[in-house]
Amino acid sequence: MDFVARAKALLAGKARIGLMILPLAAAVPAMASSLPTDNYSCTLNGSPLTSCTSTSTVQQLATGNGIEGLKFFGPVSGGFYVFNGFSGSGITFQTNGVLTGADILAGTVIPFSYHFNIGLQGCCSVSAFTLSFNIFQASGGSANGSVTVSGGVVGEQSGSGSILVTSTLFGNSFTTFVNSNLNLTSSFDGGFATLSIPSNSIDINPVLDAGVPEPASIALTGFGIALAAGFRLVRRRKGFVIVKDSNS
Repeated sequence: MDFVARAKALLAGKARIGLMILPLAAAVPAMASSLPTDNYSCTLNGSPLTSCTSTSTVQQLATGNGIEGLKFFGPVSGGFYVFNGFSGSGITFQTNGVLTGADILAGTVIPFSYHFNIGLQGCCSVSAFTLSFNIFQASGGSANGSVTVSGGVVGEQSGSGSILVTSTLFGNSFTTFVNSNLNLTSSFDGGFATLSIPSNSIDINPVLDAGVPEPASIALTGFGIALAAGFRLVRRRKGFVIVKDSNS
């Protein structure tokens, strides 16, 4: 095979590799949807204080399943007094702003996770808690999800659930409101119940670590490299390697 023929064979091999890797790249979302962190507020229900915005925060998470989610959490140490004489006390986190990026289509399932602590300060009993989420737009776009846990709910609590998008949430168009409500069902006999949500958190679309690439992305990259190496090995075995002409 002359030099030109060998070069054509090598280029054809590279084209095959490109055709194989492109579908893999297409499996990764090209544009992420980002839930807003703007206009953050925190409200305590059933407490002498009505706002906890200054002692809590919201953080945007890395992309998971094509959506940048939110992490709600409180101070590094301490917690919130949330129960002062009636059942149904708790805490509400809210953000609102434009959902950026792609639309989140109806039927999409967005996971959530929670990890917090319920304490008692010389009082009462807490029989259950409900954590609920509501995402909505003026356009009618909406998503809802919740989890209720009963019995033995004093102390550390952790788990997960899902939010279902019931009507498409549109990107770059309408203001998006995101509400997270954590409410306690209690009986009162003096004192306070507390919620501690420090480095533990209430996450919408949680990821392992905001600074670590997603496992799916790593796997796709590794698979692409493996394919490229495999085709190179095949070409070598078939003799399709361009070598320097010893006479030149």
